[in-house]
Amino acid sequence: FIPFNMYKEYFYLDVFMHILGGFLFTNLFLNIVHKKYISIKNVLYFICLIGVTWEIFEFISNVLLAGDKFPGFIDTFKDLIDDVLGSIISYFYTSKSLDK
Repeated sequence: FIPFNMYKEYFYLDVFMHILGGFLFTNLFLNIVHKKYISIKNVLYFICLIGVTWEIFEFISNVLLAGDKFPGFIDTFKDLIDDVLGSIISYFYTSKSLDK
């Protein structure tokens, strides 16, 4: 479904997109949630919820639209790790500015 099979030609694009997604969703979370609820634990819960929801959507679309009978579970776990990595980077980058 992805135009021109960009993720197959540029393998690093998937990694970059998941790290960027984790970074941006965590930044959104940190800017919306009240300061007293911000902790690394809550941030990781939030990003895992977003990441798992996205991976379920991706799994269903791969099975139903692409006809892929055995989607890559290793890719799913790698994507979740990339989401968490981006989230941790965002947490430590943004939390410094929230303390001020």
